[in-house]
Amino acid sequence: MSSHPPRFGSPDDLNTRDREHYDVARMMRGWFTKADFAQRYGIAFPLRNKGSIIPSDYCTNRENKGNTKYPRFLEWDGGSKYRFVGLGDDGASAFSGALQKGLPPPPRPAPVTTSKPASPRHRPNAARFLPAPGRIMTLDAESVRTAILAYNRDPKVQAQERQAAGVLSNGFEAGRVASQLATLDQAYSTRSVGADLVVVAQRIEHGFDRWTSLLSAATPLTERVTDSAVLGELMAYFLDGPTRRTPRSLATKALHFAAPKCFAPADTYAANLLGGLLDAGGWSHTSDLDSRGMTTWYADYLGVIHAIGIANRSLLQQLISLDAESATGTQQERVRGLPKILDKILWWLGRPDQAGSSAQLFQ
Repeated sequence: MSSHPPRFGSPDDLNTRDREHYDVARMMRGWFTKADFAQRYGIAFPLRNKGSIIPSDYCTNRENKGNTKYPRFLEWDGGSKYRFVGLGDDGASAFSGALQKGLPPPPRPAPVTTSKPASPRHRPNAARFLPAPGRIMTLDAESVRTAILAYNRDPKVQAQERQAAGVLSNGFEAGRVASQLATLDQAYSTRSVGADLVVVAQRIEHGFDRWTSLLSAATPLTERVTDSAVLGELMAYFLDGPTRRTPRSLATKALHFAAPKCFAPADTYAANLLGGLLDAGGWSHTSDLDSRGMTTWYADYLGVIHAIGIANRSLLQQLISLDAESATGTQQERVRGLPKILDKILWWLGRPDQAGSSAQLFQ
C-alpha cells in the first residue's frame, strides 16, 4: 500500500485537478465504476478534459505509471470498481473539515484480498438523479431573469416567503423547532403528516447540539456538495425512525433555511423540470426511498445545482443582483444566493401552468 506524503493530510493540500477528483470521489456511495465516476465528474466540472479523469491514479492499493506522488483516497477492488476511503493511511481523515468539528469519520473498509471484483451493495430503492451525458447546462438569460421577477412579484409567493422567513430568520432555535417546522410545512404545503412533524421536531430538539454541529460542517454549494456523511446524518433527522417517509420535500426546505448557502429546496416542480430537461428522472422516483436512498438522490440533485452554478457563474451574479433589487425585504438577505436563486427559477418555470416555458430554462 502506498505511503502518503505529509502534504496530503488534508484536502486543502491538493492541487486543482487532484482536489476535483477528491471532491467527486467523496460524493460517490459504495463501489463505483470509472464510467460512474466520469459521469459525476462531468456534472461537477464540465470544463475538465475527459482524458484526464483517471480514478485509478488515486488508489491506495494500486500503482500506475507516473502516479507515485499522487494523493491516495480511493480503494480498488482488483477489477473495475473503486470506492472512497479518504486521505491518510490510517483512514482517520476522510472528511477532514467535518472531523475538525468533532464529526466521526466513515469506517475504513478492509483491504481487498481477492482477485474477483467486490460486489456493490445493491439497494433496490437507491434511485439517482444523474443527467444524461452531454447535457448543456447554460441557462437562458432572458427566461431566467423573467422567472425571478415573476416569482418575486407573485402575491402568493410573497406570502409564503414572509411566513417562512418570519419564523426562520435566524435558522432553527432550540425550544421552537416544532412550531418552526409546522409553519414551514404550512407555508409551502409540503403535505407532511402531522405525526411526522412531531417525531422530527423531537429528534432535532433532543440532539440540538449535534444538529447545530452538523450544520456548521456543511459546505456552501458554490464550492461543492456537502460531504455525504454529514448530509446523510442531517437527512436522518427527518426520514429515520417511525415517520411515514413523507417529509422528503420538507426535509430539503428545512435544511435550506437552516443553512441557506449549502442546501437547495427540492420538490415536484423543480425536480420534474430539471430532471426532464436533463434526462435525470423526477420527484416521483423519490417516493419509495428510505433515508439512505433519499440522501443519495438529494446529493445528486445538489450536484446538478452546483454544476449549473459553475456553468453560469457570471450570469448568476447578475441574477443575484436582480433578485436583491426585486425582493427587497430584509428577511430575504439571509437566504439570497445560488441555492435560492435556482430554486426560484426552477419552481416558477416548473409549475404546470408554465409547461410551455420550461424548455427555455437552458439555451
